[in-house]
Amino acid sequence: MKWKSTVLALALLLATGCKDPYGVAAKLAQDVAISVNQADVTIDALRVQGTITADEERQILGYLSTLNTLDGQYIACVQVAHNSTIAGGFTKCAQVLAADMGDPSTLAALHVSNQASQAKVAAVANGIVTLVTVTITALGGK
Repeated sequence: MKWKSTVLALALLLATGCKDPYGVAAKLAQDVAISVNQADVTIDALRVQGTITADEERQILGYLSTLNTLDGQYIACVQVAHNSTIAGGFTKCAQVLAADMGDPSTLAALHVSNQASQAKVAAVANGIVTLVTVTITALGGK
């Protein structure tokens, strides 16, 4: 998946230090949007294969829609941080995104009855969370 290469790129950034926090923060929004679109395709494939029900797919797609909304709020926060002198603004935006993504009521939509499909759904969600976590670390408080 593309998110694996993105995580690797962010890990390399982490090792070298963050010289463009706005660029890193903006890239996260793009990567989350791409990952959500890829997740949508993966979830549809699971339904077509019959390993999740249509109701389970609807719940997961609702979660992905919530992620898109949160991503939009995140990029608006990044723009505010970019246009201000608030120290740590980019990191704060990413931390809010991470907290909102981890809300238990949001995560409840990710449960499916098929164990193999549950593992795939969890991998998709964990990939997106990893993008955010690595970005927070890479931003280093900027």
